[in-house]
Amino acid sequence: MTPPTSGSGCRKENSRSPLILQDRTFNQDGSLAYTMTLREGEDTPVVNGKAYPFLAVEPRRYRLRILNASNERFWRLRFGVPRDVLPQPTLPFWLIGTDGGFRTPLQMLNFLISPAERYDLIVDFSRMPMGTNVT
Repeated sequence: MTPPTSGSGCRKENSRSPLILQDRTFNQDGSLAYTMTLREGEDTPVVNGKAYPFLAVEPRRYRLRILNASNERFWRLRFGVPRDVLPQPTLPFWLIGTDGGFRTPLQMLNFLISPAERYDLIVDFSRMPMGTNVT
């Protein structure tokens, strides 16, 4: 995989996705449960306000702008792929920015993001066969 250039190789239309990570607890009826005084921690990952989200992508590079908006939770994030798709079970990506601004692209397989941290990534889905689930 070649490092992204200053233009990042991303087309502007639909290739830049902000992802706001949170963790929440829901009541049996699906309503949001405010549990800060009842118990510790939430049990459902939520992205952009949606539990169990799905993002359909085309075979190209995407810039993902990730914010950890959880109250306390740290997230270890990676892009898991089926073993028959890539030699390793994780899709590599490029870290291009943090809270401190843009940086020299750094190829990574996973990262830890703490509450209120932001990361800018370039993920290249061009090698993924159509219909591949990346988790």
